[in-house]
Amino acid sequence: MKETISLHIPGMKIVQDRQKFCFGSDAILLSDFALKSINKAKNIIDLCTGNAIIPILMSNTLKETNFTAIELQSESVLFAKESVEINSLQDKIQIIQGDIKEIKNLNIAKNSFDFVTANPPYMNYGRLSENTEKMIARHEIKCVFDDVANAASFCVKPNGSFFLVHRPNRLNDIILSLNKYGFLPKRIQFVYPKINLAPQMILLEAKKSGSPELKVEPPLIQYK
Repeated sequence: MKETISLHIPGMKIVQDRQKFCFGSDAILLSDFALKSINKAKNIIDLCTGNAIIPILMSNTLKETNFTAIELQSESVLFAKESVEINSLQDKIQIIQGDIKEIKNLNIAKNSFDFVTANPPYMNYGRLSENTEKMIARHEIKCVFDDVANAASFCVKPNGSFFLVHRPNRLNDIILSLNKYGFLPKRIQFVYPKINLAPQMILLEAKKSGSPELKVEPPLIQYK
């Protein structure tokens, strides 16, 4: 059932359907992680945007930035457009329905964005959800990470950064794909649910044509 909920930023709202798929803490953490490196930007693109939660959150800080958000699933696109409208962000956030594997055919100019963000499907294993929308959002069915890295490389300018959230057990795959498409990891942070448990997420910044130095941020503990 569609619902409109208030975000942690006063006055901002998002439209979603809890029975199908809704945003989680990973989107909030990725937004904050990216904003630590971005002082200003003219254009940012968000891949696998869902209901556009990441551009909406980041727009509150980056007042002069234009955002483009790409989403495959039609219902999520409708929610994204409605979310943009209820926050009066039509002049700042453009929603495009399309497949990131066809990024060259989506009227996106090559090397035209300062930064790229993505909260892609994580899972290439495990039991599939019975709900189609959840299944596509969570599992690498319609795209794999290699597709995401390829699209990010097409979009971002040389020396531009790609910010992403993913699972620690996929780190080898992620780095191989990033290197394949011209990115070098620059900053990484492991996210732990509790201090005595293994990390469940990684936040990663990779730079296109960057230098090989990697900064490891202090661990982020979600619950104490």
